[in-house]
Amino acid sequence: MTQEEERLSERDRGRRGHIRINEEYAIVLDYLPYGNPYSNRQSPTPIIQAMGEFYFTLFEAAPGPALGQVKPGERIYVGPDVSYNYIRVEDIISYDDLTPAAKKTLDEALDNLIKQREKDFVNFLNSSSPITTRLHQLELIPGIGKKIMWKALDERKIAPFQSFEDFEKRVGVRNVAQAIKKRIIEEMQGKDNFRLFVRYSRRPIPR
Repeated sequence: MTQEEERLSERDRGRRGHIRINEEYAIVLDYLPYGNPYSNRQSPTPIIQAMGEFYFTLFEAAPGPALGQVKPGERIYVGPDVSYNYIRVEDIISYDDLTPAAKKTLDEALDNLIKQREKDFVNFLNSSSPITTRLHQLELIPGIGKKIMWKALDERKIAPFQSFEDFEKRVGVRNVAQAIKKRIIEEMQGKDNFRLFVRYSRRPIPR
């Protein structure tokens, strides 16, 4: 067991294997009535692959009788008081553990969530800070190098950014929403140790 899995086991795993993911709502990415055919951990019972709306946590869960069958794209409650009769979160997973159908749904879901939460991401662009003396949080966004980073820092001193469009016009970049989506997926894949948006990610489950 890795150190990350030990932390998850100790801190986040509750009764009967349920994992607390600190998300209120999630988007269903795929519904697998006979378990995940792409995983060695196959189950004869239905499995849901889903993504938390706030921390973009990817997880697998067992739907209870009260929830029943769900459809990709459906929004479901997964808060701390959720009943096992409704849903039981069983594992944190990686982007690479998602089924092809789940990845397709994820792409559209991220576009929608980033659009809905534009204010949150603009706040990040306004408040991001150095990670080390040589690396700034903004540089973790694909397409933002040193030159653009310094331009963004200078511009936000003059006035805070008001929207994605405002950031793009003043800094000289295109489609920052897609760049943020790419970064979120990179964090889901566990490509580096720095996290801007994804709270939990786990290396792909061995197949």
